[in-house]
Amino acid sequence: MFRGITAGGKPEHVELFATGLNKPYGIAFYPPGDNPQWIYIGDTDAVVRFPYRDGDLKASATAQHIVDLPHGTGHWTRDVRFTSDGRKMFVAVGSASNVDDPDTTPDEKNRADILEFNPDGSGMRVYAYGIRNAGGGLAINPTTGELWCSVNERDGLGDDLVPDYITHVDEGGFDGWPWWYIGSHQDGEIHLVLRMACGCPRIFLIA
Repeated sequence: MFRGITAGGKPEHVELFATGLNKPYGIAFYPPGDNPQWIYIGDTDAVVRFPYRDGDLKASATAQHIVDLPHGTGHWTRDVRFTSDGRKMFVAVGSASNVDDPDTTPDEKNRADILEFNPDGSGMRVYAYGIRNAGGGLAINPTTGELWCSVNERDGLGDDLVPDYITHVDEGGFDGWPWWYIGSHQDGEIHLVLRMACGCPRIFLIA
């Protein structure tokens, strides 16, 4: 916790709020507004929360476990954001890989997604998917309530591809990963081939 700024741009007071976390990244106050009662933390493998009162410099209690998150290799940051009315919690979970097929790769289950929960961790569903990594940042438009995110796209196509970007997120939306990037640009290393076998069409994934 930093409090106050000196003339040289340094914090006047520094305090360690909490320890014992596992790669903490996302921080969100709950409920939204001027009088939050909790600080939610996005660890790489879970969301936890601490009681909070305005002005607290140290956690007044140990962390409460809210929900486990998919974790492992690959992107480890987990950003956390609440809807403007505080009824839902969004958590960004990046992919475990560069271009693995999430339908056939167990490590990608519920990854490359933005997950939605109730504030107590119940009611999980996939709010949007095919987003390689939105863990760098989630934000809510304070006027419209619309969800926005930053996106880390795939690697390995050269210095100029693929660019990262910021976008709004549609409920139920699919952003293309790993088959497409930046909208309708089909990935050159993953494509679908339609073949006929015994008169029946079959689809093969070529990577």
